Amino acid sequence: LELLWETRVDVDALDAFNAGVVVYDLRRWAEQKLTERVERWLELNLKTEAFTLGTNPPLVLATGGKFERLSIAWNCQVGGGHGCARGLANGTVGNGV
Repeated sequence: LELLWETRVDVDALDAFNAGVVVYDLRRWAEQKLTERVERWLELNLKTEAFTLGTNPPLVLATGGKFERLSIAWNCQVGGGHGCARGLANGTVGNGV
């Protein structure tokens, strides 16, 4: 709980993202010291088992819900019938869609 207080994360209002469909601005990542913040959440989880859903919770908590959403065109669900997935299968994917 101390870490939640320190980082001012409002878990009730926290927005989330899928860590499997994400693009990072590495300059901003470094400026915001997100590696250290993710590591703190992982260390806390070793002691308390605060979350059980793999890599998503520490990344969402470290960002504090402050992130930009990408267009749905970036979410290419391979095998899901999405146009991007069909393009991957036949080699015609272009411009991210």
